[in-house]
Amino acid sequence: MRRAMDCVQPRIVWRGGAVTELEVGIAVGALASLARGAEMEARVLDLARDGTEDAAIAARLTQEGFRSPRHSQVLVNTISAIRRRHRILQAPSHPRRLPGWLTVSQLAQQLGILRRWIDQRIRSSVIVVGPHPPMKLRLFEAAPVRSCTCSPIPKQPLLGSAVSGPDRSAAYASTTLQKNRSINLRDPRHRRR
Repeated sequence: MRRAMDCVQPRIVWRGGAVTELEVGIAVGALASLARGAEMEARVLDLARDGTEDAAIAARLTQEGFRSPRHSQVLVNTISAIRRRHRILQAPSHPRRLPGWLTVSQLAQQLGILRRWIDQRIRSSVIVVGPHPPMKLRLFEAAPVRSCTCSPIPKQPLLGSAVSGPDRSAAYASTTLQKNRSINLRDPRHRRR
């Protein structure tokens, strides 16, 4: 027998005439197919607006008897999907700014170069830096920026037809200088920790 889309209620009649009735939850394709799907969604939104984290909401709703469409408990991913669908953002779980340290993006911004330039040097082991354990970010020790004699890498690539004459040779020399710029690995700030 089936009354709702998310559960099956088998009825077993034994040889002696005894009857056993069960209610078994089955996998469904969407939250809307759950018997208490709308109630669960409203509960998630209330808890998320109060600032409760997704994992805590999932555990709480599982204790209250709710479940995800394809599982017997409420998954964190289900909570996250409902929250994002209604554009309720959660504060990041870890800060991206650490005092005394710079991420690759922050370093590129401070030096006035492209992040891609730094990433390429990290991949080719010209710059040696490893991910730091708590956040798995590549962090550089923050130090005062010294002035650089060469100009920063241009944000737009230089096209041969756009620059001509003596300006073209100056632009080529500037670009070549920027490509050959490297990091001094003997400097303690650039060593792997």
